[in-house]
Amino acid sequence: DFRRQLLRSTLASIGDAVITADTAGLVTTLNAVAESLTGWANADAVGQPLDAVFRIVNEETRQPVENPAFRALREGVIVG
Repeated sequence: DFRRQLLRSTLASIGDAVITADTAGLVTTLNAVAESLTGWANADAVGQPLDAVFRIVNEETRQPVENPAFRALREGVIVG
């Protein structure tokens, strides 16, 4: 499908880390920058829970912080 291929090409060419997930919070795609920053290969990350692939911690306490993507999914809002 042309649209899927266009989306894949676009995500692959972005200079920022991009991780996509489905509504269940499972990873569907990592671009090369995201692979580099997370240490996960796209093939290994697909189907994994987002919070397993992209761990967010408080920089001072090193305690886990809720991934903003889950809040966006839960509340249907854009989270900055």
